[in-house]
Amino acid sequence: MLAINTVDYKPLKGSSYIPLPKYLADKKAIINLKNEDNQCFKWCVARALNPVEEHSERVTKKLRKQAEELNWNEITFPVSLNEIDKFERNNTDLSVNVFGYENFVYPLRISKLNGKMLLTYY
Repeated sequence: MLAINTVDYKPLKGSSYIPLPKYLADKKAIINLKNEDNQCFKWCVARALNPVEEHSERVTKKLRKQAEELNWNEITFPVSLNEIDKFERNNTDLSVNVFGYENFVYPLRISKLNGKMLLTYY
């Protein structure tokens, strides 16, 4: 007897706004940008480099302009974990760590570089 099982492969990548679980939102420690496009990685990196006191979750014209100061060559959106290496090569002074959350925080990607550290929670 032969059995074949299949599953759809959906690589992990950031996309648009998803509300945080209440437990994380109540901590007030994560900026969850409210974007309506697939460029959440871009907005998160730009916000980490350009913090603001009020309404840090908003993607403003100023944030869009600040994001364009970074090198996004050959980056496709939404950004997959593998493409973060390409982003770091394009922006050598930056390094990006990515964490996931399912009842606890766990690392998905830890950068091998020593640039300005950016923490992104997915």
